[in-house]
Formats: sequence, C-alpha cells, structure tokens
Amino acid sequence: MRNNQDQDVEISIPTDDASTLYGDGWDICGARTYAIVDSTGATPTWVTPVTEVGETQTANTFIIRIAIDDESYVGNNPHAMTIRVGFVDYPVSTDAEQPTVDFNFEINVVAAVCDCTLITWN
Repeated sequence: MRNNQDQDVEISIPTDDASTLYGDGWDICGARTYAIVDSTGATPTWVTPVTEVGETQTANTFIIRIAIDDESYVGNNPHAMTIRVGFVDYPVSTDAEQPTVDFNFEINVVAAVCDCTLITWN
C-alpha cells in the first residue's frame, strides 16, 4: 500500500463476438464474472477484481485492486496472475463448454519508503 491507500488499475471489459454482432459489445450474454488466481492456481487475498462502478470509473471497465502491506512479497517479483472472465448466467461450473477468457498479468511489489518529513521531534 502506498500512503495507506489501495492501488487500483482500471481495465477495459473485453467485448465478445455475440454482443458485438447484436448489441454494444458488452452485455448481450449478461453480466460478467471476474476471478483472479496466482501462478499456483490459488486465489490471492491481496489482489481482487472490483466490479461495482465508482464515481470516477469509466463505463465498460472494472478495477483490479491491490492492497498489500506484507513486504515479504517484495523479493519475489514479479507476481504472475491470471484473471478469468466468464458469464454469470453461463457458469463453467455447470457446463465446461461455456466461454471464458484468461488474461495474464504481473504485479511488482516494491518496498515502502519512509517519508521522514512527517516525523516530529519530542
């Protein structure tokens, strides 16, 4: 975390061919699902997809939020992640043939830097 704030990255929601052919590119097949896993297949607690639309968020985007205060992650850079996008109404758990798409990305965690200008002397 930098300045005790989560770090957000805004990502464009991928379009799909059915929605592009019959609509605006984003919503013919319904709402999307977003799941993030690390290189071991585990779900990280410090990297999450945020799907609610915020005041400053652009239409047809979602947010990847990074919130970490564990410096043990610094020495293991980069952290390989995958985000899987699917459809709420057509889950892979009930039919493995349902469409999903995976996007790979990396996260680099850097050590916190002390801002000594904030220190006051007693």
